[in-house]
Amino acid sequence: MSQRSELGKRLMDQILSPMLGRNIQAYIEDMVVTSVKADQHVADMEKLFTTIARYNLKLNPDKCVFGVPTGKCLGFLLTKRGIEANTDKCATIMEIRSLTNVKEVQRVEQDALMSPN
Repeated sequence: MSQRSELGKRLMDQILSPMLGRNIQAYIEDMVVTSVKADQHVADMEKLFTTIARYNLKLNPDKCVFGVPTGKCLGFLLTKRGIEANTDKCATIMEIRSLTNVKEVQRVEQDALMSPN
């Protein structure tokens, strides 16, 4: 994670701390408001917008989506049951062949060390 991303994450964590994990999920500058009931959702959105305005933050209208009962966000599925793993991504991981010997483990380890990331 870049220093800018890390700074953005810490900033959003501080600003949204009263709501994080309760009715707001955030990753760097992406936010998802989750509410159990529709009438509570309006109040949760008002609180988020008040908080955003207090800190003079701006939203990008091209990235805003409202009133979505289910959908994909940041690789996860948002449903009425909550935030769930994306089965497409899980299936890909489950299809990866397990390493079977020491040489394969060493090769993967060496590739990881040589990777610029």
